[in-house]
Amino acid sequence: AADRPAQEAQIPRAPDPIPPGVVIPGPVAPQLVGPGSVVPGPVAPQPVAPGPVAPQPVAPGPVGPGATGPVAPRAPTEPAAPQPQPPSDLPQPPADRARPGERTRETPQEEALLEAGAILLPPGRMQLETTIDYTHSSSNRINIGGFTIFEAILIGTIRVDDLKRDILTSSTTARLGLFRRLQGEVRVPYVYRTDDEVLGAGTNDQRMRNVTGNGLGDVDATLTYQPVIASGWWPNILTRARVRIPTGKNPFEIPSVTTGQTGETRLAEAPTGSGFYAFSAGATGVWRSDPAVFFVSGGFTYTPERRFTNAGAIDPGESFDFSVGLNVALSDKVAINMGFSESFTLETKQNGRKSPGSGTNDARLSLGTSIGISPSFSLLVSASMGLTEDASDFSFQVSVPYSFNLF
Repeated sequence: AADRPAQEAQIPRAPDPIPPGVVIPGPVAPQLVGPGSVVPGPVAPQPVAPGPVAPQPVAPGPVGPGATGPVAPRAPTEPAAPQPQPPSDLPQPPADRARPGERTRETPQEEALLEAGAILLPPGRMQLETTIDYTHSSSNRINIGGFTIFEAILIGTIRVDDLKRDILTSSTTARLGLFRRLQGEVRVPYVYRTDDEVLGAGTNDQRMRNVTGNGLGDVDATLTYQPVIASGWWPNILTRARVRIPTGKNPFEIPSVTTGQTGETRLAEAPTGSGFYAFSAGATGVWRSDPAVFFVSGGFTYTPERRFTNAGAIDPGESFDFSVGLNVALSDKVAINMGFSESFTLETKQNGRKSPGSGTNDARLSLGTSIGISPSFSLLVSASMGLTEDASDFSFQVSVPYSFNLF
């Protein structure tokens, strides 16, 4: 049977009984010579016990060159042990947040773009952002009592008032991805404001007055929708609608006091709100070219007229705003951003008459950075500088957003 080809050994059968004490040569055991090479080698004869020999299963199939007998079945191979992976230096998201198709974290670049309104959260993703904002502004006001002759000779008095204002605002902003391409946002600020006035600077009647105030500011809510997705040179386009509610103390409901020998009228405390409803609409175009993101934004704000008991009908005037920005990712944990913004406000009307000099032009230049602390927390720091007389001198802002999957 050992001399027959392996192809004929398809069905095992029992051999004839072997007499006691008879020794037969066994099959040649293969010897390993090199990698993948097998040659036959001599095997010492083995005594066989009397009795029938149990049939041995023979593996069907072709036999390689040089084989002299049936091929023994191969032992099953052990599965390879998993190789340890090198530890990653990136923070890994928690297991309960790593669902398929869901964003498990926002990069520092995305955090800055979210605050600028240049991207949206996915559905079910929520972000709570705590912000501390400090703004300082100062201005000089010249009061002339009398009249001039030939534009050079003054008959009367000149008084210069120096005004300094510091505003510290702590706000909480909640953002939620409502549906695909739709995001809702609500911002609730708390304002602490102090005004320092130097009346009659440089005169014998120079006086200093300090007015403070604190309380809830004006709450605003925003809906942002993305109607266009970038394709080729065409950018992502996001539209927004915002409403501001006058929940803070406005200057028209704060009592006034009379100070100084000339009887100036001043507010008893500093206001924390504007006193007007406001409705804004705007759009933002976003171009991506990794690692940079460039965006342009424009908007319009309508402030309806409102009547107050001690001031009559006040129309603050409409506003137009424009801004450009650039965000660059330096690494997967750090990004920098810079931008320019400008806002024009038309003159205020009181009882249908324009107040001369009440229009404003507020232009600012800003620079900031965003740092990823963990998959859920980031740190955003920015500073801006006023470029026009109507803008604040400078402002400094620190924000800590926390993101998670709500549903």
